[in-house]
Amino acid sequence: MKTKNLSFHSLIGCIMCFSSVYAVCPDQTLLAPGTISGTTCGAGNDCLLRPSEDMEIEVEIPEDGLWTISLCGSEFDTYLYIGTDCGLQDACANDNSCANGASECYCLDLLAGPYIVTIEGFAETICGNFTLNVSSCQAGRSR
Repeated sequence: MKTKNLSFHSLIGCIMCFSSVYAVCPDQTLLAPGTISGTTCGAGNDCLLRPSEDMEIEVEIPEDGLWTISLCGSEFDTYLYIGTDCGLQDACANDNSCANGASECYCLDLLAGPYIVTIEGFAETICGNFTLNVSSCQAGRSR
């Protein structure tokens, strides 16, 4: 688990997920496009977006464009938040876009840079294994 010391300005953006002057944000990092797997079970509830255990993953988007951030294929009912800082959902929030109750933000128009993806269970007692897939949307691709 990675911790980082936060400035006052960063602390304001991360107000929902901090402990003392350190935030457990992010837990992991991913350079897009790519896939990362893990579990929220035992991860703790670092961000108070929902009452469940969560994982925060910093995703580095390499170029401006349309990107899909998906938890389809995860093994539990997920809730997905995407923000420009820890604890935010200013880029997307989603529940149940996939057939199995997992979440997906489809073809978001994102600027290059880091985003924090927060993976939560739908309810307080729900946790499980997830697969986070970040991919560029292809021209002409339909759902």
